Amino acid sequence: MVRPTSRVSKVLMTGPLAPFADAYALELKHRCYTSLTSVNQLRQVARLSNWLEVRRLGVAELTGERVEEFLAFQRGAGRHRAQWSRPGLLCLLDVLHRLGLAAKEPVRVGSPTDVLLDSFERYLLAERGLAVGTARGYVCHAARFLAGLSPSGLADVTAADVTRAVLRESGAVSVSATQNFVAGLRALLRFCFVEGLMHVDLSRAALPVTGRRRSALPQGITRAEARALLQSCDRRSALGRRDYALIITLLRLGLRRSEVAALHIDDIDWRASELTVVGKGARQDRLPLPADVGEAIASYLRRAPGQRSAGGVLACPGAVRRDRGGHGRLDGAWGVPASWGS
Repeated sequence: MVRPTSRVSKVLMTGPLAPFADAYALELKHRCYTSLTSVNQLRQVARLSNWLEVRRLGVAELTGERVEEFLAFQRGAGRHRAQWSRPGLLCLLDVLHRLGLAAKEPVRVGSPTDVLLDSFERYLLAERGLAVGTARGYVCHAARFLAGLSPSGLADVTAADVTRAVLRESGAVSVSATQNFVAGLRALLRFCFVEGLMHVDLSRAALPVTGRRRSALPQGITRAEARALLQSCDRRSALGRRDYALIITLLRLGLRRSEVAALHIDDIDWRASELTVVGKGARQDRLPLPADVGEAIASYLRRAPGQRSAGGVLACPGAVRRDRGGHGRLDGAWGVPASWGS
């Protein structure tokens, strides 16, 4: 049976934005949009172009406010959130601004709070490198915090004010929403301290909010369970020798499953009885190779000539966990004496 393949179709665009479709598509590519997502963004711009044409508006009249009007029109037409994207349209505005075609946004004179929030958003986008949607969410959280302050504003904010704001938010919204509020609040407090608007960095006063579910730490295994696992391996078969080498490597060296699976033959220095382990962040560590671990790996390799790497030999720790499960977590366990395998 032939499985259907995915096909990315081209978008037919008419209206005032049609001449800039190629430049917009190239910008989406530079921003690492996938092909399918780019097509969806181009379809949205095609609808925007038709919307402008019906209203007899040109490219020069396309502003952020027009974008919001268009999004409101799409919502009113029953289009779901998945069918429209504000960041995609803002990307189009960037392209048109770069070409000198889109209208310049009018300078708005707002309240001191509005000016602060505008500066905060620019800080999030330029200095922190946050996505547009995330930055706007942080700004909304910051606005709620500022609205609850006393008339004196930021000058007299204390850690107690920060705690009260978090408690007030947690009593009105879900745990995940409160966690997002705390993230935005911390960013605002750091920004105000850096800008000199606050004399003390109160970002640490916004304590993290834990979820309702608490996951227990992974449990280790006992000596008896480790011995039972090793003895359950039928070392007369290739699979049993592989499983034995895998388990004893995990137990004796306390490695993660991914670290064992990534081992190659070249990582093992047989003469020096050492092996190189690649951990998180591409960190490399040289560990002593216990005699029983080296013998277990060599025993399997001698009878599996087709294997050219320890990764190929020991790359399936999950299989051992399924076949010989019921004894808790293996990877990351503390090393155990060689006598455990006897």
